[in-house]
Amino acid sequence: MSRLRLPRPPLSQGVVAAATVIVVLVVAVGVAVAVSPAGHPGALPTSTPVPSSPSVAQHSPLPGAVDQSAGGVGTVGTGVVKAIPAPGCAPAASAASPAVAWRNLGLVEHVPVLMYHRVVPLSEAGDSLRSLIVSPQLFAAQMAALHAARWRSITFRQLAADLAAGRSEPARTLVITFDDGYRDGYRYVFPVFRRYGFVGTFFVITGRVGMAAYFTPSELCAMTRAGDEIANHTVHHVGLGIVSPATAATEIAQAGRMIAKWTGVPPVTLAYPFGNWSPTVVGILRRDGYRLAATTVPGALESYADRLLVPRVRVGPATTPAALVATVSGYDGG
Repeated sequence: MSRLRLPRPPLSQGVVAAATVIVVLVVAVGVAVAVSPAGHPGALPTSTPVPSSPSVAQHSPLPGAVDQSAGGVGTVGTGVVKAIPAPGCAPAASAASPAVAWRNLGLVEHVPVLMYHRVVPLSEAGDSLRSLIVSPQLFAAQMAALHAARWRSITFRQLAADLAAGRSEPARTLVITFDDGYRDGYRYVFPVFRRYGFVGTFFVITGRVGMAAYFTPSELCAMTRAGDEIANHTVHHVGLGIVSPATAATEIAQAGRMIAKWTGVPPVTLAYPFGNWSPTVVGILRRDGYRLAATTVPGALESYADRLLVPRVRVGPATTPAALVATVSGYDGG
């Protein structure tokens, strides 16, 4: 079978055509970059990434994780994407918080700080430890009981501000905290808080924000705007007292920078992953301006001397609404 042969253009015409295509592509790319606003996914980075120490760099990004170096939102597949501020929350100008002078170093409070992890049906809990899971029905009943007993909630951040100002909390005041930053905090906790006028503090692992089971930056923004606090739980959920001081410092600083980027509010409180801390880590938090830090030690006690070692009251699936009210009332005397 004979093959149809098209006439080949002269060499000079081919070269000119190819050169024309290249010029058009270069101009198009240049225009796209020039008009892309700062922070848009197509824009060039406008901030210098926080350098990671070698010990932090060894943590490979989790599948679908947000790039912690730029301050981010969203994921595409299993890749890492540059971060932009969450809609509606302007990024903070700085991740650092101004130092505060404590006016009454002798003030001692016994505000119960409740510690939750997950509020989710067991069918949605995956491989999470069952002892850390409270069902949405039980959680709603616990909050209803606290509300009926005339308890009010404040954030851990507000407690820190009141302590620094020397203000004692009114009777029946508590703090409700959630560790790890699971997305069920938005789906199941957030509506109950709105129903009863409660607020809470959510300690987020920033390296997991945007992943399937965890908060998105937009959700963190919405909760911040509603009065909840988004606080530090490190980038990779590492035991801060076990890793090197350099790694601990980077985990704390980088997570704080991300939270400030997403919510517009630099964090001033932290919960130690696994409750693990050391005197060196406490010194890092003090240097970086953190005002309160939560442990997993049971109790209710806040003071200037132990402000970075605050105990908490663990709430689990066996905590009935009546038992919860009785426990917090025992600390409060009310």
